Amino acid sequence: MPVEGSTAGFISSYGIGLGLTLDFLWTLLIFQAFLAVLVLTVAASGLIGKGWRWVYVFSALVLSGFIGYWLGERFFLTLSWVSLLQNAGVDSSGVYSELFWYGLGATICYVAMILVLRRSYNRLVTMKTGFIG
Repeated sequence: MPVEGSTAGFISSYGIGLGLTLDFLWTLLIFQAFLAVLVLTVAASGLIGKGWRWVYVFSALVLSGFIGYWLGERFFLTLSWVSLLQNAGVDSSGVYSELFWYGLGATICYVAMILVLRRSYNRLVTMKTGFIG
């Protein structure tokens, strides 16, 4: 199967096993770095005195947008790999069922993250303004 991008560079330098592992770790490291910056921005926005609402709402939108984009992109990339395997004559029926459960789990976690962000916003509003209702 043809591989492209950084994966091909890692495989040509380190071999298939180590190259794929390094590519996975590199991708994971980039994702975790972006996610850490976004989560810290959302968390720090509650500490800001004046104008905290705009910072919180904007950073929460960026966080949820980033996670949604990343999950969607990875899901479609995996579907393309499954399609490539199926076109090559490899039985990938088990992969489809695993992919369905992975997508369902990721969707549930994504919706839960949005609900947690919404609830924490309500708590911040109550704490900052003293409004209960």
